[in-house]
Amino acid sequence: MAAPEAPPAAAGPDPIRIPIGDAVHVVRLDALQRFGATPLPEICGGPPETETMQAFLLTLICDAEQGKTSENGSGAPRPGEAALMLAAERLDALKDRPAAERETPLRAVNGLILAGLRRGEGRLLESLASRFSDLGEEARDGTPFAIAGELLLARTAFCDAADGHCRAGAETASADEFVQAGRWHNDVDQLRRAGEMAERAERGEGPEPRQLDEKGLIKARNAAGAAYSYAAAFAEPAERRPFIERSVAAYERALPSAEAQAPSFASARLWHNLGAAYVDRAALTWNVNDFERGVALYERAIPLFDPRDDRQALARARSNMGRARSWIATRTRDLAIHDRAVADQRAAIKGYEAASETFDAAFARYRLAQDLFDRAKTADGLARDLAASRAGDAALRRDVLIRIAAESREQALARIAQAVPVLERAGATQYLEWARELEAEIRAAEPKIEPKIESKTR
Repeated sequence: MAAPEAPPAAAGPDPIRIPIGDAVHVVRLDALQRFGATPLPEICGGPPETETMQAFLLTLICDAEQGKTSENGSGAPRPGEAALMLAAERLDALKDRPAAERETPLRAVNGLILAGLRRGEGRLLESLASRFSDLGEEARDGTPFAIAGELLLARTAFCDAADGHCRAGAETASADEFVQAGRWHNDVDQLRRAGEMAERAERGEGPEPRQLDEKGLIKARNAAGAAYSYAAAFAEPAERRPFIERSVAAYERALPSAEAQAPSFASARLWHNLGAAYVDRAALTWNVNDFERGVALYERAIPLFDPRDDRQALARARSNMGRARSWIATRTRDLAIHDRAVADQRAAIKGYEAASETFDAAFARYRLAQDLFDRAKTADGLARDLAASRAGDAALRRDVLIRIAAESREQALARIAQAVPVLERAGATQYLEWARELEAEIRAAEPKIEPKIESKTR
């Protein structure tokens, strides 16, 4: 029996065979194996554990690997269980180590996980997946998220045959992790497959029973919406609109359940995500109604985020709302709305910094640069309109607008200069490309109207 296919492509390392009862389940752990897994004999022959519990667990595993009989009492973990327990202990220890020193220990963790699975143990897979997800979030790296997604898919092999909730819930959680992996890898195909996996879990499709409760359905629809939303961001221009439409549809399917749970964090998250999808669609179609619907949903969501516990979510909502307002201001040529957009983005930066989210703060600075440049273009356009005006204060108003445009461009370049080093350190190539393209566009934007120069002769 095979577990559901993981979003990574089928070509890759050999699948893992897991004996469970009288059956053998086959799962793919491609991301884990590509990263590397230290063979168990090498782990057993390595340096001894210094912690008493970890040394005990390693002895259980290695004795079983070497065919030795251990007398540890009836309460001792089984060797496969001990392997997963030791993997969890070692993952916890990596939190305090620099990223550059994690690669070799992580390979050993992967080797222990494979050893546990090959002995038919899976009780700790969800806990291990959560630890990998935390590492991915900390490192801003898609690989730990992909490993987390694979472990959650492997978890489905251990669900009882009739337990559709277990199976569909693990698949939904797996899709969520693959969304994050695809997001950091800028992988459109992986994001599409993650969205389709979430939708299959939503519909209960598969050879064995699958069923989600109302809470699970919201999670699956949110995962699908996020997958297609990120896919649209990284896709070729011709592919963006179809992905956005799939994202909007997924979030709209979740809307009735979210409304029923309001006010709650779940409803706020859905309102925010659907608002973002409307705004993304509007950015392609320039439909002001979609922009306004998006802002209205942001305004509903923001008061429900706790400023202490939900700082990152609150900052993200404010950043997205600022970007939406900037587009509305550009379409309506309204400098007052531009000012509100800039204020939203600055509030988002402060929120990210308060939550110690350095990368997100850098991305918000890039967005602030976008908003400031939008304001500059609007001010330039309004100044051009005044060029032929005969109103008494036209020249003064025109000069003020030109000055606003120049200052906005200057501030935008300063925000990009702050953001780029952070994006470079994070290895965020796509985001870095966007920032540099914006910088080049701003520098190429010569003022269309020069301020009036008064004659020096009298």
